[in-house]
Amino acid sequence: MHMFSSNEDFERMIKNLNIDREAPPGHRQELRRQMLAAFAEARSREGLETAWRVRLKGMSIMRNWTIRVAAAVLIVGVIGAGVYWLKGTQSIAFADVVRAIADTRTATFKSTTVPGKGMPAMHFDGIYADPGRMCMVSSQGTVILDSQQGKLTNIIPSLKRVMVVTSKNMPPDAESPNFFETLRTRLQKAEAQGGKNVTALGRKEINGRGVVGYRVKIADDDVITIWADAETKLPVTVEVTTGSVVNTMTDIVLGAAVDEKLFDPQIPKDYAVQEMVIDMSPPTEADLIDLLKTWASHMGGKFPDKIRQSMFEDFSKAQGQAFKDSGREPAMEDIAPLQKLILSMTRGLRFYMELPKGSAKHYAGKGVKLNTPDTPIFWYRPEKSETYRVIYADLTVKDMPPDQLPKSQQDEEDQRQSQ
Repeated sequence: MHMFSSNEDFERMIKNLNIDREAPPGHRQELRRQMLAAFAEARSREGLETAWRVRLKGMSIMRNWTIRVAAAVLIVGVIGAGVYWLKGTQSIAFADVVRAIADTRTATFKSTTVPGKGMPAMHFDGIYADPGRMCMVSSQGTVILDSQQGKLTNIIPSLKRVMVVTSKNMPPDAESPNFFETLRTRLQKAEAQGGKNVTALGRKEINGRGVVGYRVKIADDDVITIWADAETKLPVTVEVTTGSVVNTMTDIVLGAAVDEKLFDPQIPKDYAVQEMVIDMSPPTEADLIDLLKTWASHMGGKFPDKIRQSMFEDFSKAQGQAFKDSGREPAMEDIAPLQKLILSMTRGLRFYMELPKGSAKHYAGKGVKLNTPDTPIFWYRPEKSETYRVIYADLTVKDMPPDQLPKSQQDEEDQRQSQ
């Protein structure tokens, strides 16, 4: 006995199903990928040849009409569930998410920044507006960034102080200190590269909303993770991890109405204004030497254990502790020189971080004191050079061929362990 008296009956039943034939963009490729993966997995199993027909006592189970009806009902149920899934959600591409962020001219969001392990989180409300302006409001004050002018204004009501930092010699390809603008630029670059550094994270729910996730690897310690609404394609959360610093954006509203007065506030007359200038020209080896000298001079005469972004957190903590040990809180007159010092040290960090992989850079200054005789603390190979530059603990520099390079204590320890 057959479930359907004719092919026409079967076709009529199929036509009556409420099937949305318009698959969402990218669904066909995703479905093909999933099917190929499933077939590849199935081929690896034993007994694939018997997967479609099961015989009991020499008789095919599919000859039993009652089981055929049950199977047909199951198949229709699976089709229905699949159609419901297709109609109830949308498959969005990474390009859709990038386009939503790239096309906006204004945005508001909440941001939480954790500077490093064990460091207290900082919270603020962010307002962005083209071209390149951002206002960050927190309980401590207000920071206003203007990328086109290369200007940062920090208003601190509790101290009745305003700090104005201006950047000069900014390279054309330099990243903006405005992290919303930088986020947009990085996402666009990742898309332009064909998504080779983009990983799809699948789907989940955030506060009851279905979202689709992507992870963008900018560098080994520089990652963007973004979750976007599966229906609207708008970002729900964005997490930017750079070294030990984690910044998380939530409550994101693209195209929000913003008050232009926020970007040009009127400073009260009784506020003291302090101005600083940052040189953004390409850093040099001399800047790295200045970093090492400044650190050792203010940190007990020893060089840093490592050269990395978080070293400035350690530096600030140590200087704060020094004030605490002296029995007084630092005043603005104390903080300003310290800030200038840290800003000047960032050039040395930039030089170190921007050395290409082929430079074979090696830092060996951990535990070494300034002016220790004949002790190399850093060496690297400049681009297109056959010799290395070696910096010593007295901060002198020598050129050296590869076969004469010094060995650090760690190198010697590694060599002993390998023997």
